[in-house]
Amino acid sequence: MAGDLDESFLMYMAVLEEFGVKIPFTPFEMDVLKFLNVAHTQIRPNSWAFIRGFEILCKSLGLKPSVGVFFHFYGTKDVNKGTWIFISAHAGKRLFPPYASNFKKEWRDSFARIQGVPGCSTTSVLIDGNPKFPLQWTQTPLAVMGCDFAKMSPYKQCLVCFLEKFPLINIHELLNREGDVESMDAYFRECPKF
Repeated sequence: MAGDLDESFLMYMAVLEEFGVKIPFTPFEMDVLKFLNVAHTQIRPNSWAFIRGFEILCKSLGLKPSVGVFFHFYGTKDVNKGTWIFISAHAGKRLFPPYASNFKKEWRDSFARIQGVPGCSTTSVLIDGNPKFPLQWTQTPLAVMGCDFAKMSPYKQCLVCFLEKFPLINIHELLNREGDVESMDAYFRECPKF
């Protein structure tokens, strides 16, 4: 292993089971973690719902998920409290209603140890000997209050304008229909503004 860095890390089972997060993380998930400068366990499980919902929504529409576009709609809370980070919608800009879960305090006690396979680029959390995202809790997470629309590329501006026209999308529906194109299309046709 490069630099003898331990490529193993813990992950909340609730995030893996409830939201279908897979290991290795997707490039978008790793980009969010790197952008926020937080470890995956630093984000509250319900906040993972917004990350996954956005990613599934983009994928089902044939769009590449963008960290900048995601943070146009969502921001962080509690970054200075030394505890879990909340991701929540900016006023008037949410894509999804709050995610209600049936896991309670038990999520803090249920972990899986994830171990990368040395030398395998599809499982490794390293690139050029450096982690692709923080593996341990950080003391300097990024507070995100919004994303400057004017500084976005024209493509990202168009994507924001397109997504702002959507009605609220039910994350449970996205999770349940992920990978089923016909079912996803039917759901979008059932949504009020389509």
